[in-house]
Amino acid sequence: MAYESAASYINEVLKARIDGNPARAKMMGGVFEFVLGGDQGGTWTLDCTAPSLVAGAAEKWNCRIRMTDADFLAMVNGTLGAMDAFKTGKLKVEGNLPMSLKLQVLLDPKGW
Repeated sequence: MAYESAASYINEVLKARIDGNPARAKMMGGVFEFVLGGDQGGTWTLDCTAPSLVAGAAEKWNCRIRMTDADFLAMVNGTLGAMDAFKTGKLKVEGNLPMSLKLQVLLDPKGW
């Protein structure tokens, strides 16, 4: 399934994954902040300690992900690999880099 916007993916798909398996989300641990630039971008906080996913910036985060909404959409649609995005500067990680690797499973186009 191809997703049409980064916001709809986060608000619908990602939220459903977290709500559907909170125990698995808790195992990821920490607080992630997604900052997506572009016309359909925005900022979201994924708190895996709670677990919860809300629009807006985190007061404190362990790992911040920055990219454009178009690149994020390409990544979750499976046309841009996370490692390729990182190596080419399309995906920027601030804070705990090893923690960011846990997101690969959560954002996998095939689901978790």
